[in-house]
Amino acid sequence: MTPQPSSTSIRIRLAAALLAVLSVEACLSAAETTEAAAIIEQLRAANQARAALASEESTWKQERDRLHAALVATRAELARLERD
Repeated sequence: MTPQPSSTSIRIRLAAALLAVLSVEACLSAAETTEAAAIIEQLRAANQARAALASEESTWKQERDRLHAALVATRAELARLERD
């Protein structure tokens, strides 16, 4: 006949099993937190890239507008010279 475990050994085994489960949950929680932090960092980087692109687009638009104004002025001057 197999000896029956004592209530103390059962409690110890249950406590060890519970600690193992809690440890796994803590690891999963840490992994989820790490994943969330990585996603947030990616979103921050994407936002910085978007802001840099918007700034660059603004600079290009200003240059385009400046060149367009110069072209209009040049055409007006050319028309004036042709009339004279």
